[in-house]
Amino acid sequence: ADPSSGSGCIVAAGAHDGIVRTWDVSVDARKGKAKVQGDHRMFVGHEGAVTCVAAGPGGDHFASCGHDKTVRVWNRAGGFIDDGSHSKEAGKKLKKSSKRRKGEDEEDAEDVPRFLMPGDEPPEPPTHFKPLEDELKMEGHTDNVAAVAWESPTTVWSGSYDHTLKSWDSTTGQLTQSYEVPKAVMALACVAG
Repeated sequence: ADPSSGSGCIVAAGAHDGIVRTWDVSVDARKGKAKVQGDHRMFVGHEGAVTCVAAGPGGDHFASCGHDKTVRVWNRAGGFIDDGSHSKEAGKKLKKSSKRRKGEDEEDAEDVPRFLMPGDEPPEPPTHFKPLEDELKMEGHTDNVAAVAWESPTTVWSGSYDHTLKSWDSTTGQLTQSYEVPKAVMALACVAG
């Protein structure tokens, strides 16, 4: 194999604005530099901050969870294609807010990006985005969902501040198991065995 060909992956990240974003990233092994290629996608649906994202086996799907008490499974080919304009505007607002946090430019405090709270309206994608596919939404937790992990291609687990671990069918969204645990769940991993 050509050492300069490097390797690549899809990187998915959740944010305080309730949006999950993905990037197709390749790494040039010779130069050690990462490069984003292909479409930058945005997955809009959470009505609060996204707290965790986990890739599904095979890489065609990923799961996310958040402050809106939901778990969602997304098709990696879905979402909205971002032409960059939404990200640039968000970046400008974040730069403004960091100045305000340092005590500068205080008169525009209402423009500071903030966490979406349950019940807040989720952001609307700009009209120039091209919608591709919807997500599968799982509901059943009674508090923020902090962690999500895949057990198998058809099973996703979630852990919540509501002191429960839940197992979901990732193809139908149906709850398959629920366990009470003594403390709020902050992290989660599934190991075959």
